[in-house]
Amino acid sequence: MTKPRGVLHAIWNAGTQPARFLEIISPAGLEKYFEEAAQLAAVMPPEQFMAWARQHGGGDIDMRRVPELVQKYNLKFPVMQSQPK
Repeated sequence: MTKPRGVLHAIWNAGTQPARFLEIISPAGLEKYFEEAAQLAAVMPPEQFMAWARQHGGGDIDMRRVPELVQKYNLKFPVMQSQPK
């Protein structure tokens, strides 16, 4: 899967079992953005999160469809937790 910048995309585990995937991001360093974004998205109102994302290189994230997708697919925002090694 290729996810070019500026193209709306999303990913989630549609199964009932835990899933892992490997994402390769180039150039390196953007992984820190995603770690922080996952924590903030769980606690910030959408407008505040979008402003934070724009300030930190996330572009213009459109969160308006998130409530619809959460309800339709019974999704939960991830909260960063310690992962077993």
